[in-house]
Amino acid sequence: MIVRPGRRLALCAAVVALALGMSGCGSTHTDAASANFTAGSDTLTARVTNSSFINELRQLMSNKQFTNYVSQQGLPVSTDSSASSTPSKLSSVWLTQVLDSAIISGLLKNAGVTVPTSLPADVKSSIDFPLPESVITTLPKDLQTTMEQRKADYYTLFQSCPSGKVVSHILLPTEAAAKQVLAQLKAGQQFSTLASSKSVDSGSAQLGGLLGCLDPGEFIKEFQTAAEQAPLGTVVGPVKSSAGYHLILVNRFDPAVLAGNSAMSQAVGQSESSRFNHVLTNAKVWVNPKYGSWSKIQTAQGTQLGVKPPSAAQPRTSRNQTSTSTSTLPTTTVPSGG
Repeated sequence: MIVRPGRRLALCAAVVALALGMSGCGSTHTDAASANFTAGSDTLTARVTNSSFINELRQLMSNKQFTNYVSQQGLPVSTDSSASSTPSKLSSVWLTQVLDSAIISGLLKNAGVTVPTSLPADVKSSIDFPLPESVITTLPKDLQTTMEQRKADYYTLFQSCPSGKVVSHILLPTEAAAKQVLAQLKAGQQFSTLASSKSVDSGSAQLGGLLGCLDPGEFIKEFQTAAEQAPLGTVVGPVKSSAGYHLILVNRFDPAVLAGNSAMSQAVGQSESSRFNHVLTNAKVWVNPKYGSWSKIQTAQGTQLGVKPPSAAQPRTSRNQTSTSTSTLPTTTVPSGG
């Protein structure tokens, strides 16, 4: 199963086709939730309409395979299939994933990334997001189409590089050590081999030095600037940062190579997960109080941002609540640029 590092979904059954407004701002009482978030220098808005959310809940709650699946995930399921009787915990978990999906769609559209209309059978069967194939195939045709598109969005975001570049590094403690390794590279030794044996960044060393996608603002300034200016396929450095001395290698992202390279697939997934969590952490999210509030939630997978179910006496919340909590992020010795 493909799992998003650092923000594993508490329920993989929660993305449905909803009305998304990528140009408007703010929320209305007709919304179940909305989010203002940034992608590079652009500010985007994703809206989940209340009517669409309720309609999708109603359709899925009437599907036996779906209710069996969510029950197996440990979520309460009412014997009444109407949306109004859906347990609040299930509704809140669902809405969290719906909003995730809306933001994913916005990021892909903003980056101009082409999303396939369908995925190969083996890929689809390996991903339980938004639903396992065994459940999707039992849904009405229009809902099947919706779920398959959400699955394609999810796969595309976490297995693609909007910048078209992937970056690797070898981190050394001193400039002298970095120059010594650079001399070995110039003598013909493999970058990945030396990264595995010489780099003091144990995380990327296990991946032959791979850090993942070279996205805007992903790394600290010195590293980011050098990586963005580096000619493709040419090692640059040593570059000094607060972490040490870096030898940096930038290559063009190749989806075909990714498919057969588990190390690159892992690194790309981690870097895109980090970027997505950064987007969520800095987003301004409003949730209709009847579904709960946007909050830091403790799950079996750690701390996540999501919709917290309403308490027995749910107070009204701000229409544009800014989250200040943080999600669990993958760790790297190259500090994020924020």
